[in-house]
Amino acid sequence: MKEEKNKNIMITIIASILFFSGWWIIFDLEAYYKGSTMKHMNKSFHLCGFFGTISLLIVNMIPNAALTSENTYQRFFCSKCFCRFWLFIGFCIAFSAIIGATWILIDYFAYADANGEEELPDWPPIALFLQNILIFVSSLLMRFGRSELPQF
Repeated sequence: MKEEKNKNIMITIIASILFFSGWWIIFDLEAYYKGSTMKHMNKSFHLCGFFGTISLLIVNMIPNAALTSENTYQRFFCSKCFCRFWLFIGFCIAFSAIIGATWILIDYFAYADANGEEELPDWPPIALFLQNILIFVSSLLMRFGRSELPQF
């Protein structure tokens, strides 16, 4: 029991550090390029990180007992089918955020090659992709790394 509690605490700390690091990378990117005229760092790029964060909340909202119990989960009055559907929606949003960040990463470098622009910085699309990967890994750790402890 104590080992499970310590494991849950360590997983939570690691997932929190990953989530924080993902957003810190984007904050660093915005602070570094704030004064420059960077026409290729669109503000809509932050939607990928926003939806990744929303998916983290959705995926971790459903307790494991609601997914595995045969009866209606008594605390939330949700059926097992609804809980699984909600988890599916959360993962769809997470994968969409990663696909969007990958699309931006590829499009950013393809645009630079097509127009012959060599002065584009490499860090913005890489930072966006890295942010979404870190948020997704954090979400997976929080969802599947922890175990539910009995309530007292």
